[in-house]
Amino acid sequence: LGVYEVVAKIGEGGMCEVDPAIPCIWSKIWDLLDRQGIADTLMDIQPAKDWSKSRGGSMRRVVVSDDLRQQAAHEAGERATSVKVAPPQSPMKRPVPTETSADAVELDETWHRACSISELAEGKLQRVSVAGVDVIVTNLGDCIRAFPPTCPHLAEPLVDSGLLKDGLLTCTKHLWQWDLRSGEMKGAAERPVEMYQAKLNGDDVMIRVEQEITYDYDDEDDLDEDDFFGAD
Repeated sequence: LGVYEVVAKIGEGGMCEVDPAIPCIWSKIWDLLDRQGIADTLMDIQPAKDWSKSRGGSMRRVVVSDDLRQQAAHEAGERATSVKVAPPQSPMKRPVPTETSADAVELDETWHRACSISELAEGKLQRVSVAGVDVIVTNLGDCIRAFPPTCPHLAEPLVDSGLLKDGLLTCTKHLWQWDLRSGEMKGAAERPVEMYQAKLNGDDVMIRVEQEITYDYDDEDDLDEDDFFGAD
């Protein structure tokens, strides 16, 4: 609670507003702050509350849900304690590669560090430079995949036009699709996405780059939008 909310909750004569027979806990809190010499400082720091916008228009009539819970608990012969707990934080899922991990093999000079697994959000396409080669790397949760940054169809940059969902990569330009786990072509795809080998070595994402993977784009692939979608 803010300082002004604490002041609002202090009952008459230091007694509880819900049950005047018991001491007001907020009065005790305020007395403690005052004894520590910080009550006035906190009042200066906290912005003044516009009580005209509060229910009832005065400090005396401000009632919040915690008061109601306290009243119900008191009537039941219990002491109410309200604790706010932050929602649990979901740690980034560490992928469990289906292939042999980098820890179990001897890595030669063709393997290069791309990034840390903590930098690779699950289900996102991230463009990195590995040994001077542009590569897209993604964390599928159970494996890491790495591939060239352009679509094998018409060289669309997949970091912009690519959509990844449940391991299915879609080039939204012309709806070519690939299952990145199996490498299987889906949708309108007529060519596969070529893959670089990718492994985890501890917390490091390692990619094997012996040479840059490039696609051959034939002249017949150079279609404009009217050719692809059909001119009216």
